[in-house]
Amino acid sequence: GVSTSASATVKTPRTAAEVTTAAILTRRVGRPGRPIASLRTGVARARAPAKPILMVRRLAAVKRTLAGLAASLAVLAGCAHADHPAATTPGSARPTASHSAKAPPTTTRPASAHPTTIAEAVCPFLDVATAASDVGVRMGRISVLSSGGKPIGCRFYADQDPNYRASEHLPGPNQPVLQIVSSHYPDATAAHNATVRIAQAGHNAYQANLSAAVEGISFQTRFDPADGNRDWAYAFRKGKTRVVVTTVQVDTAFNARAVASHIAAKF
Repeated sequence: GVSTSASATVKTPRTAAEVTTAAILTRRVGRPGRPIASLRTGVARARAPAKPILMVRRLAAVKRTLAGLAASLAVLAGCAHADHPAATTPGSARPTASHSAKAPPTTTRPASAHPTTIAEAVCPFLDVATAASDVGVRMGRISVLSSGGKPIGCRFYADQDPNYRASEHLPGPNQPVLQIVSSHYPDATAAHNATVRIAQAGHNAYQANLSAAVEGISFQTRFDPADGNRDWAYAFRKGKTRVVVTTVQVDTAFNARAVASHIAAKF
């Protein structure tokens, strides 16, 4: 029993259970600085300081952030090497080359691979009087361009008579005042594209068809070196054939188109 005197005493254990209980109480009360043993496992549960745990959590968050940045940089690096479509300038007023999604690509080169020869002769496409009237220049000699034994064009030169050559500011004997050149292509689409591209190579191009069956484009280009790139020309397509008419006129596109209207029936 427990003494009832003024000084309390602890009961001395006498059984094995009492001894075990006394030992547990001694560890809890008598040694407050040590961790409390688990009654279920007997393993000490140490209390880790809060500050190191917080630092570990922050470190993990930083690692996750760095990993995300690395992934973003990899994506940006891949995008930097991706191909980008070329920018195009819309222009509904300008003629464009035709492209078919189903048909195989067609060449814009002429079908004939024969060399071109030049010889002085009568032009089979346009007579001298009409040429002089259309261009507004006194005509002199004429040369015919041939390929594969067939005429494909003509060159008209200005008359070199000194009585009016200087007053009319006519080009010299080696510079044509009018040139006609035809080219044949495998199909109408190739001829159309070739017509558009030669006009686009010049400037101030605009579409001016001769008829529903003959499409044409007026444009300025370089022909007479003294004129720079201001000489007016006219390119038209009829079926598989493209014809280019070039003049030394720098003021108007009318002259080249007038010549084209007179020779279109010959192609």
